[in-house]
Amino acid sequence: MIYYIFLDVDGVLNDEDYTIQCYEKNGGFPMHMNFAPFDPRALNNLMYLIQRLRKTGVPKIILSSTWRLDDTDTEIVKARIAEYGLRIENKTPYIHSNRGEEIEVFLQEQKIEEDYSFVILDDDCFDIKSKFPDRLVLVDRYYGLSMKDIKKAQEILERKV
Repeated sequence: MIYYIFLDVDGVLNDEDYTIQCYEKNGGFPMHMNFAPFDPRALNNLMYLIQRLRKTGVPKIILSSTWRLDDTDTEIVKARIAEYGLRIENKTPYIHSNRGEEIEVFLQEQKIEEDYSFVILDDDCFDIKSKFPDRLVLVDRYYGLSMKDIKKAQEILERKV
């Protein structure tokens, strides 16, 4: 079984609550996107999901975030999640900021013949909800990826396409 996890970053791994904490610790100085802190709690939760999925299949993290549009930003994401033993396997194509369509095209282009399941971790539903209402875990951007989100993702992934 292959598990595709379509991952957004802003609001999922670098949530507002943790960013505010870091901003205050930094003396109130503004932070550039490349220096936005990723919440260790959210990263641990993602790592937990991946470790669970490895018991029954092959989890693949697919970057669907706008961080995929710039090579430097993509490398930053790869480096930060690598600290947790995780890696980005691929990224969705760019189609006019239309995430649902981008995910749909990605799945079509993969020509997947094996059993697979997928989930979308995002803090905004863009057009995702209309295309994949039963595959979206809508993360609270203030708190980031929580264990409640992970449990919902696991439930979704247990269903086959």
